[in-house]
Amino acid sequence: KNILLEWYNRPIIYFKKTDEVLYKTKQLNIMIEIKKVINNIFDIMKCKNRLKIVEDILGEYKYIALKEYLFSMKDLAEIYNATFYDRIIEFNNKFAKHISGECHDCKFEGEICGKCRRGEKIYFYDYKNVYYCKKCRKSFHMKCIGIGHIH
Repeated sequence: KNILLEWYNRPIIYFKKTDEVLYKTKQLNIMIEIKKVINNIFDIMKCKNRLKIVEDILGEYKYIALKEYLFSMKDLAEIYNATFYDRIIEFNNKFAKHISGECHDCKFEGEICGKCRRGEKIYFYDYKNVYYCKKCRKSFHMKCIGIGHIH
């Protein structure tokens, strides 16, 4: 019991992309999608003090920006009882606000969908409607590439 309590807040549980549990658990799948967005935001942050900003926004949860599939037992318990969702949405919103206007170095203006190429700009941190491909570094409307909205 003492060991579990000692390790409860530490991010020590790593899921592989291929782990079936990710696809069987809707809440965990949604959290991973949002964590991917935060991870992508961290990847494009250009400000010199980005690690301090990550620490200021995430605090003890700074590993969220660094590893998509890394969780603590506390995270999993909070995902199960539906309290983690609000926290990770708040983190996502703070990062989105930072790169969309607060930081001159990180300011992200959006881009055109890599598939339909319509004139409206999309933002990769809009995790409900936009898919960001790390390989080609382009954003796509989820509907354009056949992926449904994330709720």
